[in-house]
Amino acid sequence: MIRPGQIEDLKRVSELWHDLYEHEQSHGMILRISDNAVEIWREQMLSRLSQRTNVLLVAESDGDIVGFLSGQMKILGDLFIGGLSAIIQDLYVAPQNRGAGLGRMLTESAVSIFSDFGIDSIEVQVAHRNEVSLAFWTALGWHPEIIQVRRMLSLSNKDTKSTTQGLKTLGFAQKANRTIG
Repeated sequence: MIRPGQIEDLKRVSELWHDLYEHEQSHGMILRISDNAVEIWREQMLSRLSQRTNVLLVAESDGDIVGFLSGQMKILGDLFIGGLSAIIQDLYVAPQNRGAGLGRMLTESAVSIFSDFGIDSIEVQVAHRNEVSLAFWTALGWHPEIIQVRRMLSLSNKDTKSTTQGLKTLGFAQKANRTIG
């Protein structure tokens, strides 16, 4: 069963979100999540649940949450035709529940919601070595568009002082204090 996510679902969904990022890292994702990323994600989702531009859907099997999808709507701006877009930020189904169509049902539900809002396009990012995920999206009619590349300038999270100073210099003082220092 697919349904909208609720506040009481966030603990379990946050656990699945952590599993998702471990899975993505095993498929080539370079960025690492912080030690408190699960708590930060849960707080962010809590604030987003009441916003109409955000979507959180959960998949249940035998009364347990075994998958989820999160996404949000955005405006592309005047540079592109079809200025209303959405991004599916996270889609994850627990390994033991894959193959039952839950990922497809989560995706179709999100597409329906976004379509009702007049969204013109939806994007998804896939870890470059995750061939199963790419095949999933392609089978649903999605088309590869962009390959993202990244160069890490520092692989150490131990020196948060320079990161905090950099965020403050750029005007992100509140964020620097909340997430790093």
